Amino acid sequence: MDTNRGNKCRMLDDLNREIRRLISHLGRKAPSYQPLSERDSIRLAHFSRIGSQLHCRLEHVAISQKPSYHALSYVWRWRPKTSSSQESDENASRPIFVDGRKVHVGANLADFIDTITQLWTTVPAFWVDAICINQNDAAEKSIQLQSMREIYENASRIVIWLGKHDDTSRRCIENMERWHTLSLDFIARYPTWDEMSKTSRDWLHEVGVFDSDGKLADRDAWVEFFQFFETRQWWHRIWTVQEYCTEVDTIFLCGDSTFTRRCLYEAVFLVKLILGSGTRDGLFSTNPIDAVMVTETFRREYHEKRQHGLTLYERWNGYEFVRDPMPLKRILSAWRFRSASDPRDKVFALLGFMEETLRNDLLLSIDCSLPTSSVFTNVAEYMLKTSKRLNWLGAVAPPNPTGPQCASWVPDWSNSGAASLYNMPKTVQHIPGVTPNGVS
Repeated sequence: MDTNRGNKCRMLDDLNREIRRLISHLGRKAPSYQPLSERDSIRLAHFSRIGSQLHCRLEHVAISQKPSYHALSYVWRWRPKTSSSQESDENASRPIFVDGRKVHVGANLADFIDTITQLWTTVPAFWVDAICINQNDAAEKSIQLQSMREIYENASRIVIWLGKHDDTSRRCIENMERWHTLSLDFIARYPTWDEMSKTSRDWLHEVGVFDSDGKLADRDAWVEFFQFFETRQWWHRIWTVQEYCTEVDTIFLCGDSTFTRRCLYEAVFLVKLILGSGTRDGLFSTNPIDAVMVTETFRREYHEKRQHGLTLYERWNGYEFVRDPMPLKRILSAWRFRSASDPRDKVFALLGFMEETLRNDLLLSIDCSLPTSSVFTNVAEYMLKTSKRLNWLGAVAPPNPTGPQCASWVPDWSNSGAASLYNMPKTVQHIPGVTPNGVS
């Protein structure tokens, strides 16, 4: 009975996913792709424009040959709202000529191509997933998604496209650059944590962040800054985590404005100083830029692990052994609150953080033909096989009727909440290989 039910659920999973795919491609032509010859082969897009028409020429290269290219990080189905258009127009598309063939791409991607072909004198080759991967070839898509980390880490630059300007974003970026300069001045004057903690409030008054009454001097600017992070969907999507967390030179592009990762981080650091000053402004009670700090901290910790085997915190505290660079359960739990249009991406988008030798395990290989329930079950079986501890069961949440129908001991990573280790569902089924005394 359970087997039949599981088969039916998987069939419904597959059917629903295929219906969504057909609807999204309805009325759109796809580029004519030549097969990639090698496993490390990728396509690069060369963008140009003739008048108002956008053009793209595809080129096949091998990553092992170290080609020069930029990698694009963006959100597929999103556009900013403006006073002239209150709808984000998520499903809008625009035509572009790919190797002479007229196809339609998402409006946000078309906005990016439109911007760089006008803004930049020389447009470098780009790797863009929507164009450079044959989205209708599940086998190719699986191989390319498995190589995403290598694709981004071998790029000469990563460009993060946040979308066109809206009514406040240009002013927000100008303020961010100003706050970045203020933060650098503060760090130069007070280089130790002890000095920072003693002087931050007085300094915030001195430079005009607070007025004479101890209130934010330009509150509207901070409202716009927070809204910038709340409304731009790039900050909330699951795939952008891996694309951001590299050591590659990275720039943000919003409309025709650019800023660096360092500029962003130092502006956010100023927010931390304001919070540390004891401000009671309700604006800071729900802080949307915490996600930026979490992501940057994760990025630095991940690379410390890769380089030294230990994080800076662990080295300071006297750890002398090399741990697993980044346990899978921790990675999946840390980012399960990020959104994904395909629930399988809650796993697929994060596997690049695993060491290559671990990613080669068949249970962790990306297979776009598998239903969601099988992907989540494979992850649970992998953790069961590789860990002698069962703490990953803390990620199990109460069953979701609309989610993938997995065994009750399999964490549903599409569920953004997590059950407490001390509040496990009492209906957990028997876990293969687990006895009352632990893992067999």
